[in-house]
Amino acid sequence: MHRVIIGILLAITFACKSATPASSQQQSIESWAQKNLGADITILKNQSNSFALCTKENASQQTITYYLVRISDFEIVERDNIQPATITWLDNQRIEIKFIPGIVKQEEQTIPTKIIDITKYQISKQ
Repeated sequence: MHRVIIGILLAITFACKSATPASSQQQSIESWAQKNLGADITILKNQSNSFALCTKENASQQTITYYLVRISDFEIVERDNIQPATITWLDNQRIEIKFIPGIVKQEEQTIPTKIIDITKYQISKQ
């Protein structure tokens, strides 16, 4: 189970990485995350590069901690510690969390899912 979660997170990470060299903004969010959130952080930015979804697996507790960071001021606007799940950007404004069930019953066909809308965290430009 632990290896499956790591495999899923690695697949998401490599599927979402850009082929172009990292910008200074990306390096800034990476260095900020390493300094403030610790090592082994996976960072996925939304399409507009305004927010970063930072995830960290806690293998000993079998949980994942995620941080939603507004890149303009490096503020953590949302944080949670959840059961094993896959966490991805659904689009520029929404994050999708699909929880990995422990035991799947045959009659259960749906995967528990949570959608987080980030529009409430945006800074309006006046």
